[in-house]
Amino acid sequence: PYMSRINSSGNFMIGTMLDFSAQIPHRARYWTPETGEIPLAPYGNDYASEALYMSDDGSIIIGRGTQGWQVWVDQGTPGLFNEVLAHCGVDRSGWEIDGITGIAADGSTVIGVGGHVSWEPGRTEGIVFTIPPPGSLSVVALGLVAFRRRR
Repeated sequence: PYMSRINSSGNFMIGTMLDFSAQIPHRARYWTPETGEIPLAPYGNDYASEALYMSDDGSIIIGRGTQGWQVWVDQGTPGLFNEVLAHCGVDRSGWEIDGITGIAADGSTVIGVGGHVSWEPGRTEGIVFTIPPPGSLSVVALGLVAFRRRR
């Protein structure tokens, strides 16, 4: 196991398990003293994922998989970051997210790098997204699961 992030109190960690003998060789994971190491659910049929950033209490985890950037709320079923933004009412028309580089300790702000489709290739700038508190994001995540099942 490879845990790459730890919260300020040392009671929550995230990382990625590398096990090439398993059906899913790279799986995002979290750890607490109570649960030990637990794999995070994949997004759809993602064959690999990694947990990269988290709020200090671990209620919001951001990582990526084969289908893009993902958000786990309270270690539940993930949603794609772009879907979460859309369900929160964030208009990203014309904007592409090239990468996420961090999340605030309280989980309210996500930072990254991106660009507008009208810009010349290779031009990027820092981006900042403000997301709702974890309780309301949980409702959004439940909506994403229902939305995905209706397709």
